[in-house]
Amino acid sequence: RPDGVWIDRTMLQFSDFFRMRLMAKNAGLWLDADVLLLKTIEIDAAKPYFAWERPRQLGNSVLYLPVNDPIVSAFEALMALDELTPDWLSLQHRLTFLLHRLRGTKRISEVRLAIYGPAALTALARRAGELSYALPKKSFYAVHAEPKLFFEPQDFSALIDDPGIIGFHISPKGRGNQQPVPGSLHAWAAEKFR
Repeated sequence: RPDGVWIDRTMLQFSDFFRMRLMAKNAGLWLDADVLLLKTIEIDAAKPYFAWERPRQLGNSVLYLPVNDPIVSAFEALMALDELTPDWLSLQHRLTFLLHRLRGTKRISEVRLAIYGPAALTALARRAGELSYALPKKSFYAVHAEPKLFFEPQDFSALIDDPGIIGFHISPKGRGNQQPVPGSLHAWAAEKFR
């Protein structure tokens, strides 16, 4: 609301809007708190910076967009609306919202869907012709979907020696507060980046 109070939205939605607001303010590169960088990131301030998280979806855990980027503009326009109904919704999300609307839901932001994050970034990057800027999945998401690759003992030398891996979005799935298991990438990282 105009007074700054966040209503009827989830924390996930808030973080999606927050990172786009930072892009609009030219605040630099966004990194989720569970991103571990292995090397320095170099950004061309005139070009988007993101990577594929899944075969057909970009991740927004590592994100940079120029201030005048069409994705930033689309989010700015969306945030000016009371309804927060994006014009980039997929058919699946439109049908889901229609079913919720029949049950009495008034705004799409009340539906607990991740429609403002990676799905939005992907749809908007496609619309803006920016998918070609996306780095390969392994750049940041080599262990993301399989946390055992980070938290369980194994030979991880191929991961840390791979020049195409810039960092890891870890996504701890409840393991983030556990002690590192000896022989795991987690233990290696805890020792190396102490």
